[in-house]
Parts: sequence; structure tokens; C-alpha cells
Amino acid sequence: HPVLAGIITMSGLYSINLVCYSLTDKGQTTNLSYGKVTIFEKVKETLGIRGMFETSMVKAGVSFIIALVVILLVIWFFKTHLGLCIRATGDNPDMVRASSINVDRTKIVGLMMANGLIGLSGALQSQSISYADISLQNGTAVIIGEVIFGKRSVATGIVSAVIGSVLYKIIVAFVIRQQLFGDMSSNLMKFTCALIVAITLAVPAIKERMAARKIRKGAM
Repeated sequence: HPVLAGIITMSGLYSINLVCYSLTDKGQTTNLSYGKVTIFEKVKETLGIRGMFETSMVKAGVSFIIALVVILLVIWFFKTHLGLCIRATGDNPDMVRASSINVDRTKIVGLMMANGLIGLSGALQSQSISYADISLQNGTAVIIGEVIFGKRSVATGIVSAVIGSVLYKIIVAFVIRQQLFGDMSSNLMKFTCALIVAITLAVPAIKERMAARKIRKGAM
């Protein structure tokens, strides 16, 4: 079952990540400080940039360029024959199977791509904040992007996922820095994430009800 397979995979990878953390030189088990030279430091050295504000600008610029390149590559890939097969498998696997397309193969390729992009984003994030933590991952960003932009096309879906992730981080940073929950703001991170998900999922339902009411009033 897809849901069960996802739970089993996430549970297994959680333990594997902990083992990888413990195999480092410092032997830490839940988080790892990133002491090596990062891609952002390399860019700063190449351009001769110094200062904290400039560092933030370099991180934003490099991240934007990498995200733009990845977006263009993914959009191009999903317009190829294999990409179209993956999209069709996600929409209707029974129809794809009836068309003599190997559904299992397309699923594996799709999962490989997704996890590769997750690994890339995780590496960039750990280099940006100078440490890696076992609890940094979150999939709320995709939901936020879909609510704002909808599912109009492949390009829109990919761009919405990126913008949704940025908005999610901005919301979380705002909650912590503005101390919206007082001294407990940092401890209520999971609650904040759950609240964001609940609001995000409620928005489409509210829009549908409002549209239905307008139709009823127009019919009257």
C-alpha cells in the first residue's frame, strides 16, 4: 500500500540518518555542525565579498540561481517521453498500464528524482545554516504552493512548490522572531507547522463554499 510503503521508508531512513550522524568525527546523533567550506563561502571568496549582510545576499543569490536551474531542468524533463509517462502514471496508473507502459519503472524513476532533489535541497540548507538536524524536513511547502497557485500546469506546479517553501520558511521565521507565542515560540514549532497545514487545507474548502453560495444567490 502506498501510504504504508511511505511510512516504512520514512521510518527506516530516519534510523539510517541517525547512523550517518553518529559515524561523523564528532559522533553526534541528532544534529551535526557543518564545519567545512560551503558553496556560499566559495562564492564569497571568489567575488571578494565580506560582511554579514553581503553573506545573506550571496546565500539568497546562489540559492535562487540553483533553484532556477533545477526548475528549468525539471520542466524540460517532464516534457520528454519519460516525463510524460511519469505524469500520466501519477494521474491514472491503470490507463498507463493498459498502454503497455511499465508503471513500476516510472514510479521508481519519479521517486529517484524526488529524493535526489530532496537531498540537494537538504545539502544546500545545511550549508546555509551551518548545521544539519534530523528534524529539519517538512512537506508543508508543497501544500501552501498548491493552495496559492493551484494545479494548472507542470511549470506552475513546480514554481508553486518553490514559492511555497519560501513562504513557509518566512512564516516560521516570523513566528519565532516576533515571539507570537511568547517564550514558548521555539518550543511550539510543531504546533505552528500543524496550524499552517490546517489553515492551508481549509482555504480551498472555504473558497468552494463561497463560490457555491454565490451560485445559489445568482440562481435565486
